[in-house]
Amino acid sequence: SSGGATRQAITKKQLEELKIILPPISQQNEFANFVQQVDKSKVAVQKSLDETQKLFDSLMQEYFG
Repeated sequence: SSGGATRQAITKKQLEELKIILPPISQQNEFANFVQQVDKSKVAVQKSLDETQKLFDSLMQEYFG
């Protein structure tokens, strides 16, 4: 027996007949802006976590150093 996986080929005709739903550009832009804000928030939270860790490490060094 041979190893590997098999799959049925997708034809050009099937691709041409494939229906893709696209939201209006305004909704796409709104989502892109939302993603950008989430990324900014993630950076801010990570920065805050890093600063908190530094403070914690500093206090641990001071008390148990």
